[in-house]
Amino acid sequence: MRVAVTGGTGFLGREIVQQLARAGHHVIALSRGQTTSTEFSRDIQFISSDINDRQNLIKVFEGCETVIHSAALSAPWGKRSDFLKQNVEGTTNVVNAAESAGVDRFIHVSSSSVYFSFKDKLDIREDSELPRPVNAYAESKQKAETAALRFNGEVFIVRPRGIYGPGDSHLLPRLLRVMKRGPLPLLRGGKALVDITDVSVVADAALAMADADRTKSGIYNISHGEPIAITELVQAISDGLNVPYQWRRFPMVLAFAGARVLEMTSCFDPRKREPLVTTYGLGLFGYSHTLDISKAAQELSWKPKLSLHEGLQRTFLNFRETSL
Repeated sequence: MRVAVTGGTGFLGREIVQQLARAGHHVIALSRGQTTSTEFSRDIQFISSDINDRQNLIKVFEGCETVIHSAALSAPWGKRSDFLKQNVEGTTNVVNAAESAGVDRFIHVSSSSVYFSFKDKLDIREDSELPRPVNAYAESKQKAETAALRFNGEVFIVRPRGIYGPGDSHLLPRLLRVMKRGPLPLLRGGKALVDITDVSVVADAALAMADADRTKSGIYNISHGEPIAITELVQAISDGLNVPYQWRRFPMVLAFAGARVLEMTSCFDPRKREPLVTTYGLGLFGYSHTLDISKAAQELSWKPKLSLHEGLQRTFLNFRETSL
């Protein structure tokens, strides 16, 4: 199969590209960066292209049976206009280009942030009603899904939860910075449950969608299916990377008030730097959010090939090796 992957040199995109190549597919990795093809195997073709360049995308997608759209601006903080341009307008451009090129299947990488709200949510199903977005990123991902579903062909949508793994520059590094700077906020006793997902598990799910029968198109939650308490996760990171930490109990009201002050301060910062703590970040610490992944098992015959423990251990090993 000939498959094009947008964001093909990104954290998730690179893993998808490599797994596709190992499975024997002809892969085209797209990125707007200057990465050269020497970083990939011979089975992978690298093409520099911006997802907002529709005409170039049409040329790239010609002859492809499937497009996997993993390019996105992913961050808990930033300008709303940037998120909308990259995630919504960009997705619309990719969809239109794929249609014009005669692509049969469109696989869109979304985010579990579309479900997020400031309350406990356990075993969230794909057909759950989506809440009002809590930030610009969640808003852009909800709207990007709407754009993807307009594709005139087979549409699969991946909703992964908390992607981590070797090469992670967001989830684990952010948490480590907070652990090193001072006491972590212990909210509601630290019992909040979280799902996090190794990048290889998410990529494997995308491949299952690429190979699935067309009747199985739809939206799929993806995670290890092993929720873990935030306190246990922090302890595992501390043990795995030998990083000391402390907890400090905070009433939710005071913690969120402090985060809003930091966010307001960042809004007036000429450099628009991300605040140390955001209300969204606190919400992840304070409220349980877990996914029901049974639909992927039933419809795609898919299950995680890596356990949470195995994923964390390989991530810790990589982090230690690359930090030397």
